[in-house]
Amino acid sequence: MSSLRGIVKQAGVSPPQAVRSVKADAKADKVSRGRPRSRPRSAEFDANRCLQILLKDPSLRSNEAGRLLLRALSAQAFLDRDLEGLVRIIPEYDLPTFEQLAWANSMAWRSLAELAGARRKRRNRTVPERRPRSEGQQVSERGGAAARPRS
Repeated sequence: MSSLRGIVKQAGVSPPQAVRSVKADAKADKVSRGRPRSRPRSAEFDANRCLQILLKDPSLRSNEAGRLLLRALSAQAFLDRDLEGLVRIIPEYDLPTFEQLAWANSMAWRSLAELAGARRKRRNRTVPERRPRSEGQQVSERGGAAARPRS
């Protein structure tokens, strides 16, 4: 499993840049009375569903950087299951080191999310909601849904 630092590096972000970005955002968050600046699009956000969509995307699965990102996202889904249980297994003497690493990783994830949001905004369009394919529907060579084969 690769570190988030490696993922951020592959995304073209330096750790100092990520730290500056998070500090600037923290300042902005304090000004907005502690409310997070960005949130998932709806109150019905389902991280597992989003992960499953990304795991099925051939453009992410077809290259090493994409597979690395998918593995990191999958690890996050595992971690979210029992956070308190995971913290209990960390030896007391390692808690300060773990805490620093966890904060650094969270800053890297936040920077990655901000970069993705900025890229989406630069293109001046919203990403359309993906519709699940109906059973038996095939994918064309261009990645869209193809007509159902006749029986």
